[in-house]
Amino acid sequence: MRARGSCEQCGAADHEYSIEDDRSACADHNQCAAGEGSNWESLPEQNKAASSCEPCDGVTEYSDALSYGPCSTFSVPVSGAQIKTAGSATTDHVMECKAGFEGDAAENPTACTSCVADSTFAAAPGATACADVRATVG
Repeated sequence: MRARGSCEQCGAADHEYSIEDDRSACADHNQCAAGEGSNWESLPEQNKAASSCEPCDGVTEYSDALSYGPCSTFSVPVSGAQIKTAGSATTDHVMECKAGFEGDAAENPTACTSCVADSTFAAAPGATACADVRATVG
């Protein structure tokens, strides 16, 4: 709380700004909807200028929630993984392990481990376990 007649210091950390250096109240920066990112972090004086929302391109970046932050960069597949579903301006990529690998999750694995040649296999992408190779009786 500020003292009567004193100026309030607008804080960038509080996502507030004031264009005027006077006794007016601080205003909140804009929160941006999913699919948009704020230019707040790139403002030279975050506590003296209003932010604006800019669309995420949906090719390299996205935003999936209401936020003060910029668009997020798409996730990159871990080794042995691939993109299952491409992201958009409002969603990140969905990943899966490639065929021949097992993952710690069917979607968005944090690790993909290669199946053992001539011992185990994963015929389809997205496997969470390699299956044993069956011996051929002949």
